[in-house]
Amino acid sequence: MKFPELETLAKGLEKEAHLVVWQGVDRLEVVALGGEIFEDAFPLPLHVQSAAAEAGMILDTTTAARLEIEKMPEDFWQGLEETKYGERLRVSVLGRAGRKYLEVYHAVSHGEGRPSGMLDELALTEEELFKVARWMRERALFDHRSGDVIMKILARLS
Repeated sequence: MKFPELETLAKGLEKEAHLVVWQGVDRLEVVALGGEIFEDAFPLPLHVQSAAAEAGMILDTTTAARLEIEKMPEDFWQGLEETKYGERLRVSVLGRAGRKYLEVYHAVSHGEGRPSGMLDELALTEEELFKVARWMRERALFDHRSGDVIMKILARLS
């Protein structure tokens, strides 16, 4: 799948870049930088920020700023779909494995009123829900006040 806004970004890049993106309900977000290993996308390299500014784009890195991407579960990176944009830009889109973590994370951080269309579409198994819940607990992503929201979201999905 090609994203027109990334075609525009690719035209303005002076150096190579490899972005890992997540397509949420209402956004395309850069979550990591590719290379020999995956690295945090926050802050984006200056040459990427510059090309985005020239193209009139804002590259969202909100999730990368909040999570330690280097410490994501191993299965987070499974199923990446890579696309080349011109000579300098490679983009890997998160697969189902990575999306499950980000969709649940965003549902909890936005509260139970957040639309769950993408999350419902994933149709997570009980084992997957357990993995995501364990990840949130081990990484201490939310404090005790979010426990009720987490339980309501997980119960709705199971």
